Amino acid sequence: MNESLITVIVPFYNTREKIKCCIDSIVNQTYKNIEILLINDGSTDNSLKICEEVAQEDNRIKIINLEHGGVSIARNCGIEQARGEYIMFVDSDDSVEYTIIEKLFLKINETNADICQAACKVVDTNGKHVKTYEVPVSGCINREDIIKKIVLPLFGRSKKDIRPVQGFCVCKLFKKSIIQNIRFSERQLIYQDICFNIDAYLTSQKACFIDEPLYNYIINSNSSTQRRRDDRWLLCMSLLEDLNSRVNRFLPKYLDELNERIHMTASTNLIYSTRNIFKTKEKNNFYDAVKKVKEMRENPLFDNGVTNPNLGTMFSILSMLLRYRLYLPAVLIAKLAR
Repeated sequence: MNESLITVIVPFYNTREKIKCCIDSIVNQTYKNIEILLINDGSTDNSLKICEEVAQEDNRIKIINLEHGGVSIARNCGIEQARGEYIMFVDSDDSVEYTIIEKLFLKINETNADICQAACKVVDTNGKHVKTYEVPVSGCINREDIIKKIVLPLFGRSKKDIRPVQGFCVCKLFKKSIIQNIRFSERQLIYQDICFNIDAYLTSQKACFIDEPLYNYIINSNSSTQRRRDDRWLLCMSLLEDLNSRVNRFLPKYLDELNERIHMTASTNLIYSTRNIFKTKEKNNFYDAVKKVKEMRENPLFDNGVTNPNLGTMFSILSMLLRYRLYLPAVLIAKLAR
């Protein structure tokens, strides 16, 4: 078997407590022909020093220093600098199983797929296994099924989906040839992976999946996906713009279904933003919170109502209250749940 060079891109920003474990899990891979690009996104702790010490012991590691600009800029830099025939992304506060690259490469080489994805294990900070994100399908799928079973669900959930499709770019091995002209949105501070994955899968002809958890996603309250953000709703609006632009350009055939899925994404974020209205850094009093929730709900996106994402009792109650524009009780529930 030809051992192609594989590039592992690891952006990091102030992850001194986790980055050594992350790098160790990569340098000790059973597949050895790798280059590791550690992209320093302007860290102000001693993350860089840790990386420099490890790099002295392994010549496969290259450190690239950037001014702080966000994970998308860092990942894009990694794509541009990658020498490998294949690319994998790893977040610096996560870790991977020692066999992930070997198993993904064997599968992608055996099937001549463009993307290969493994399942993902969610672990808390104490190392306890919380849950597993299974792969959305088993085996290999062709272009038509890629669109129906992977791309469409990335726009939003639907009752017809058998398994959810996770939007992250980690736990995957990409052929460089299909993503070398794709970039992460640099205006998105969260949800960056979703549109990147849509674009990558739209470019691919074949994808394969390994139903084995080979990536360890560490729950981290300081990460951009876990923090309660004051600007979550604005970022959601930006995401919806990007999703809609892809519908018109690439998937007009599925217009009606995608509009429903995008509406589900919007509704889910409206409910999340309402539930967390008192949990952000910005201190909202009750009437300010009511005003903000009303402004979000009055967006033309919701002229036809609010869809219930069926994510639990509180979500169902909030979706009903928001559907009927009952802002005071909706905000009261959010306040009591704080």
